[in-house]
Amino acid sequence: MSSAAQSSGTVPSNEKATRPTVAEECRTIVRNHTFGVLSTISESEPRGFPVGSVVAYADDEAGRPLMFLSTLSKHTHDLQVDEKASFTVATGLGSAEDARVTLIGSIKRVEDDQEVRRIREAFVQAHPEAFWIEFGDFQPHRMERVLQARYVGGFARAGTAREGEYADAMPDPVAQFTGPVAKHMNEDHEAQTILCVQHFCELEAESAKIVALDRLGMDVQITQEGATRRVRLPFLIPAEDRKAIKDRIVELTKTAAAAQTKTSESPQQSA
Repeated sequence: MSSAAQSSGTVPSNEKATRPTVAEECRTIVRNHTFGVLSTISESEPRGFPVGSVVAYADDEAGRPLMFLSTLSKHTHDLQVDEKASFTVATGLGSAEDARVTLIGSIKRVEDDQEVRRIREAFVQAHPEAFWIEFGDFQPHRMERVLQARYVGGFARAGTAREGEYADAMPDPVAQFTGPVAKHMNEDHEAQTILCVQHFCELEAESAKIVALDRLGMDVQITQEGATRRVRLPFLIPAEDRKAIKDRIVELTKTAAAAQTKTSESPQQSA
């Protein structure tokens, strides 16, 4: 975003508005969820077809999925024959607007004792109730190389992060707070969000619900004459922690409110 845009209190609100990179979006989705769909190549009948299974996972510092898979499961047998697999994580399954990422790579059993301990620690942190990993048939697995990450963020928002791009990116530091922040704003301050949409996006809205946020801004679902769509409200400056989210939202709201006041006073001043 240009310094001129920041100083004037205006932000871009169309499809080209400031967002995290595709690689960052992928890393953030993988970091902030704990279940995904593991797709393997079936080694049993019907042989050679991709088959998906919902499995629990954690991720490591490079965003690689970590899983404890049972030797009794067919997907584990599949991987013993062919390590090629994909792993899909979605923010939801109720709308085409829900973001999702599919990681493509090879999944292998991890046998080094030190690596097994690290995987166990990360997995238990994500799944503290996972007593079943102590059963003898559950073995640690990891997607050793994420060759590609395919991202879909909603209508007309898609992209691909290659191996190095995905591993080098960092998960967004504030996306994990979307739930509580959105709940509070949507229940108690929706009028302020509507005002921001009106000012920054130049759109009239009957309702405006925050559905996602990151350090660079918010995605807001608005309703116009019964139809819904999503718009982007970028922050004037990035929010790097939870407290900063509040500060950035207050800045947007104050800017929008000041503009509304100025507009309402203009006819009187000209008279």
